Order: sequence, then C-alpha cells, then structure tokens
Amino acid sequence: MDIHKLQRHWNRLGSHDPMWAILTDPGKRNMGWNSAEFFRTGRDLIAEVMREVEALNVPFERASALDFGCGIGRLTQALSQHFDATVGLDIAPSLIEQANRYNLAPDRCRYVLNNRDDLSLFGDGEFDLVFSTIVLQHMHPRYSVRYIAEFLRVLRPGGLAVFQVPDRPARTPVGIALRALPVWVVRPIRKMDMYAVPQARVREILLANGCHLLGARPNAESGPHWIAYRYFARKNRP
Repeated sequence: MDIHKLQRHWNRLGSHDPMWAILTDPGKRNMGWNSAEFFRTGRDLIAEVMREVEALNVPFERASALDFGCGIGRLTQALSQHFDATVGLDIAPSLIEQANRYNLAPDRCRYVLNNRDDLSLFGDGEFDLVFSTIVLQHMHPRYSVRYIAEFLRVLRPGGLAVFQVPDRPARTPVGIALRALPVWVVRPIRKMDMYAVPQARVREILLANGCHLLGARPNAESGPHWIAYRYFARKNRP
C-alpha cells in the first residue's frame, strides 16, 4: 500500500469509527468506545512509557515531544502532561480534525497534517522526544525505515526516540500463515496490512543516524501473532 492509498484508507477509517480504527478491540467496534475510557488508555500507556524511560536513568530535556501517527490524540494529550509543548502528527485529515475537537490543552498541544513520506515539516533537532506506537507496523518498510531515520533527524542531541515496530511474525499457526500467504489473501480478514522491520535493520538505522540503542523490549501492541519491540534510542551528543 503506497503512502497515498494509506492516507485515503486511514481517512475513511477516521470518518467512520476512529476510536476503534486506532485501538482495535472486538467488543468496541461500531462506535463502542467511550471517549473517556479511550483517552484513559492513552494516559495509562504514556505513564508506563515514562516509567520505562525513567528506569533507563538517562536525563533529557522535556521541552517538546512529537507523537507520530497521533490519530485523534489519544497519546498526544497524555504526552502534553509531561512536556512543555507537544505536536501530534497524522496522515489522515479526518483524524486531525477530530484531534483538534478533543484537544483539552491547546496551549501545550497542537496537531499537524502530514501528506509526505518524511518529516520535512520539521527542522533538525526540534524535539526532545519522538514517540510512535502501533503506527509503523501498517507501512511497507520502504516508508517505515525512512520515517525511523527522520525520527532521529528531528531529535535534539541527548533526546530520545521511543517507537514500536514488529520484528517478525510469531511462530504460531496464524503467524506462520501471515508469513506464507500473499498479502492479497490476508488483507480482507484484517483491518490493515502488517509489516515488520527486523531488529538488525533498526540497529543499522540508529547507527547511521548518530544514535545508540538504550533498549529493545518485547511489546504486545501488534497483537499475539507478531513479535514486536518497543525501542528506546538516544541521539548522541556532539
């Protein structure tokens, strides 16, 4: 799926049932999410991530954060409680429109539409934290690896990139089928295509962009049929 088809797809999902599209739960389909419950999951996740960051014992500034693939702001709103300024970025106009509607902290949080396969909207070293989860997995690696490199470009020296991406399908019957079957067969039974970036490739990208890996922790956000990691990387200081 190319970047423009991806945009159209997410724009349709965002127009119909955005909360379920962002946080898929079989019991929440067809507008089943309560907005208070939905945004509470974001606060819980960001609280968990910030605890993990603090456990790394790597001090960093908290002036600005970027939430890549923000949707309607589930995690952006939560990040805005930890940073002076937070930007939520998404490819779908319908999601950005609703993110602005749900924005409870407009003095610290803003939302930006990005139509490109890069982050050229931002200059080098603009953010102390770049965060992304359950987003890169929906992009072909020709896009996701470029975005990862862009995460690192827009980080300030000493800043952190925290992002999740699958490493490979799990060796379950479904995971093996996902690896073996062509995409056109699998696509009709799931919401979006799923793609992986091997951990060795992620490490190469970090090294090539002046960053070092602080940790890679198994992460279940991609679902039970994929092996995924949450990566913690730091931009090297001069």
